[in-house]
Amino acid sequence: EEEAAAEFRVMLIDRGVTPFSRWDKELPKICFDDRYKAIPDQSKRRALFDVFVRTRADEIRKEKRAALVEAREGFKSLLEEASTAGTVTATSTSKDLEAIYGEEGSNDE
Repeated sequence: EEEAAAEFRVMLIDRGVTPFSRWDKELPKICFDDRYKAIPDQSKRRALFDVFVRTRADEIRKEKRAALVEAREGFKSLLEEASTAGTVTATSTSKDLEAIYGEEGSNDE
């Protein structure tokens, strides 16, 4: 039963169910999937859906926070590197940084 619940969760991700989805809107998209039918009771399906929607919202928030922290750390390391190299001072502007690191930053994308 736990395996069926895990497969149900994977199905919801595969079908593009978002944290703000409603059961009645998503039901036509998922009801013909075998992983949906693997859960025999409709109330269990609904409960799994509700848990998925709540936990997925938290997962997405955590992913966004982690990406923001990573971006800040990257920026801090860039500033430290530039400060150590002597190319950035307290009076440097963003235009100065762009002139020095502009091309280098665009290659990382």
